[in-house]
Formats: sequence, structure tokens, C-alpha cells
Amino acid sequence: MEEQQSKKLKPDLPTDRGWAWFIMFACCCELFLIVGTLKSFGLFFVEFLRVYDTTASMVSIVLSIQTAMFSFFAFFILTLGNKYFSSRQLIMVGGFVAALGYLLNAFAPTVTFLIFSQGILHASGCAASYGPAIVLLSTYFDKRKGLANSLANVGGSIGGLIIPLLIRHLLDTYGLQGALMIMSGLLFHITAAGALMRPFPVKTDTKIHEKEIEMVLLQEEHTSKTANGSPKAYGTSANEIGEQESSKMFVQLEPQLSVQSERSIGSHHSIVLDKLSGSTLNLYGSMGNIANAIPVVNFAKSIPSVHSSVSEVDKSKCSCCSNSFNCSILRNHSFQLLMVTGFLCIFGSALTITFIPPFAKDYNIPDDKIALLVTISAVCDFIGRFSVAWIADSGFLRRNHLVGVCIFINGLAAMLNLFYTDFPSFAAYAATYGLVGGVYFSLYPLLIVDAVGQENLSDGLAILFPVHGISLMVNSILIGYIRDMTGSYHGSFFLIGTGLLIGTVCLFCEPIARKLEEKRTKTELTG
Repeated sequence: MEEQQSKKLKPDLPTDRGWAWFIMFACCCELFLIVGTLKSFGLFFVEFLRVYDTTASMVSIVLSIQTAMFSFFAFFILTLGNKYFSSRQLIMVGGFVAALGYLLNAFAPTVTFLIFSQGILHASGCAASYGPAIVLLSTYFDKRKGLANSLANVGGSIGGLIIPLLIRHLLDTYGLQGALMIMSGLLFHITAAGALMRPFPVKTDTKIHEKEIEMVLLQEEHTSKTANGSPKAYGTSANEIGEQESSKMFVQLEPQLSVQSERSIGSHHSIVLDKLSGSTLNLYGSMGNIANAIPVVNFAKSIPSVHSSVSEVDKSKCSCCSNSFNCSILRNHSFQLLMVTGFLCIFGSALTITFIPPFAKDYNIPDDKIALLVTISAVCDFIGRFSVAWIADSGFLRRNHLVGVCIFINGLAAMLNLFYTDFPSFAAYAATYGLVGGVYFSLYPLLIVDAVGQENLSDGLAILFPVHGISLMVNSILIGYIRDMTGSYHGSFFLIGTGLLIGTVCLFCEPIARKLEEKRTKTELTG
């Protein structure tokens, strides 16, 4: 009986089933194109150096501006964009702009024109497509969130496997201009994938509904008191008829709650339902039941979620931007540590595959084998993501420990770059990077959820994307500058390895940050 009642009380939302898997498929296709193209940019990097007869630092500036613009647009898209537009609209427009950027690359007269086409247009399109898709995917999944993120990121692994071979074939057959035009046509398919991104249903203004319902119920309660001559009172014995009416009316209230509000209630929501349906708290009369139920629901919403560690007290202190962005998560110690880790680890996780091809080119590795290095990395990345999904869901390691181990291996491999002098050694490095390099990208949204809660994922991404962008912008220029100054990429890869190893130390300090955050939250609640 209680199980049937609890099922009725839960809204019929398509989480972990139904259209959620179409969202995962569309996200997979989108990452196939975006991540696959970004991983293959090293092939275009070599061609840009040859066609425009320019330096590595100049092309690296284009890459750094691309990452900076991606972060800049991602922040406003995840804060203001999600407020005024749906995820479907943002993704479809973003796919069109990203494809337009590559189309203009084909007709770039000079390398400086790439700053506009690749650095601004393509970056803004990717920002509009990537961020909303990750947030929407996380909204559609709850219990299988880790599996869904891993399967969606497999699209990027497959893209890194197939697209480099395709680009190499296009470059050999049609040249740089023809390859860029065809890749532009492929990127237009992001718009088609965005058409599948149906917004999550049942999203209404909770506050308006609650105020309207509370006013009506209080008015009816007052009428009931006048008619009976005395107000309804709490009782010690159960009134089955009153409880049934209360449950029916509470079920009618439940679907009007928005998804975000229900998830922010968290575990307290089930406690409220237990109190309403249990025998220890029985209310006489249907209107008395509901009128007293509404303040209990409001009280549950005011309690901070045990997973988010971001209290309502913090939110009230950030009233200047609370309408579009919850800046109180910046005070969360776990999230602060995650920002430092992201700054140190992102450029080693993202840029390594971009600079492996020109690094191998310095040792006279043939072009076909350079493309094979990217393919080897993509195959191992495909295997690594499935392995990580299994380990993460098994609970054998904490997520931050799992990411820390993989980042440590990646950093150690980068520090051994002096031993990479021929194709077998480069192949071993590409395979190692493929197995562990993509773990951070697969799990950092879940690390944000662990730090600040699911309801703050969009705001967390809005902050972390600029942190990633600043790191990528600065370090991509440094990598190219070190290459031009020293004549080799050894110093550049030492920089990559150092950042990854320091980031590993930060990840393993997460328990300390979590204890500090618990202490801070407890102090604010009691004080």
C-alpha cells in the first residue's frame, strides 16, 4: 500500500528512460563532430604552418583565442542563454555558426583571418552547442547519470578515431581548402542533432503556483472554520477519509513543482511525504491537511541539500546576480579546489593530442603515420572511457581519486617526452594518452555535481568553462612560444606534465576541502 502511494506521489518524469536515450544519442552525435574535429586540429595545424608559411606560435595564438572565446560565450550561454532560450534553440544555432566558421577557414587569405573564423565564429558555435547539451543530458538522467555521460563521450572517442582518417584522406585528395569545406558540411549536422534535444518536460514557476494555491486553501480553511464554529485541530487518532483526501490533493500539487525545485528538495522531500502519510501526524479534514502541508513543503525547500553544500543563506547574500547565476558556489571549498585542479589539468588533457602531430613531425615521422598516431589515441580513448564508466559506477574508487590516478599517469607520460624519438615510442605515448587523457572530460561534470549539487551544475559549468579557457589560452601560447625559442617540443611537454602532476595533488586533497566546507556550512546554519 505504501509503495503504491509513493509511486503516485512521484511525478511521471522521463528520467533514465524513454526520450532520455534519444537525448544521449543526440549528445553522442554532437560530441562526435565537435570533439572529433578538435582532436584532429593537429592535422590542420601542420597544414596551416605549411600553406601560410608561419610560425607555431602564430597558429597557437589562433588556438588560444578559440579557447578564450569558447569560455567567454559559454559563461553567458549557460547563465543568460538558458534563461531566455531552450537548449534545442541554442544547440541548433550553435551548430550553424560552428560550421560557418570552418567554411570561412577555407577562404582565409591570411593566417590572421583565422582569428575571426576559427577563433571567434567556430568557438562561439561550439560553446552554444556543447554546454547546453551537457546540462540537458544530466537533467534527463539520475540513477544512470555516470553511464549516460560515458556513453555520450564515447561519441567524441569515435570521432577522434574516424575524423582524423577522414581529414587525412581529404587533405591528400582535395587539399586544405577542399578538406575545410567538406568538414564544414559535416559540422552542419550538429543542427540536426540539436533538433532531437527536446526540453525536459514539467518545468513551471513553482513560486507562483504555491502562492496561488496557498491563498485559495487559506481562504477555504477560513470558510470551513466559520461554518463549523471552531478550527480544525491536530488529532492523535487516524482519520482515514481525511488522509485519503489529503493524499489525492497532494498528488495534484506534486506535478506543478518544477524539476529543479524537486531535486533541490532532495532527501527532505521523501521525509515530508512520510510525515504526511504516516500515523504519527494525522490531520482532520481535507482542507486542513493541504493547508498544513504547504508550509511543510516550504520548510523542506528552505533546508539546504545534503549534496550541494550551498545553503539558501549563501544565495540570499548574492542577490545582485541570483536571478541568472548563483554566485554563492564560489564560496564552496570543494568547488574552489576543483577550479584550481581544472586550471592545472585542462591544457594537458586537451592540448596534448593537438601537439603530438607537430612533435612527431620534428622527428620526420611520415604524414600517414602521424594520422595513425591520432587514430591509435582515439581507439585507446574509446576503450578507456568504457573502463572508466565501469569503475566509476562500481564504487571501487571515488570519482576524484579515479580522475587523480589517470591524470597522474598522463602527466608522467608527458614528463618522459625525451624518450619519444621514433614511431613506436610515439605510438606508445599516444596510446597511454588515449587511455587516461579523456577521463577528466568524462567525469568533471560529475565532480561538479559532487561539489555543489545537481541543481547548480549549469552555474558550475558556467564558472569552470572560463577557468578552462584561461588555462588553455595562456598555455597554448606558452607551448608554441617554448617551441619557437628552443626549437623542440620537449620543454612544452615538460610544462604539460608539470601541470598534470600538480593537479593530481590537488585532487587527492579533496577530502580536506570537503571537511572545511562541512565546517563552514555548519557554522553558517548554527550561527
